[in-house]
Amino acid sequence: MFILVKKQFLIIVVVAVAVIAATVAYSLYPSPISVDKIGGKYDATVTHWTDRVQLTYTDETGEHTSSYFDDNLKAGLNWISTQTPETATIFAWWDYGHMITAIGQRSAVVRNPSEQSAFGAN
Repeated sequence: MFILVKKQFLIIVVVAVAVIAATVAYSLYPSPISVDKIGGKYDATVTHWTDRVQLTYTDETGEHTSSYFDDNLKAGLNWISTQTPETATIFAWWDYGHMITAIGQRSAVVRNPSEQSAFGAN
């Protein structure tokens, strides 16, 4: 009888440790709140996390990720994509360059001044 109780106690301890480990692991690897597949020319995706809104897209130079996206700008970015020529290049503050390229589907003069510009300067 003592061995059976000891075995059951061991099983309970192992299960409890597994539950605690799974809870800690889940808290260390947060899940997105929502994912908005925009698509378009650059296959843009907007991911909402608890602490940021992230924009990911792929253009001719590869995949880009920006940890800044403002959902309030979607209407303006959609206007850019529908009301400007496809060959248009937009001049704006550099913060918005990735949004203009990914959602507005137009070239931006500067997307990130330390990385790239429409004119190829690094």
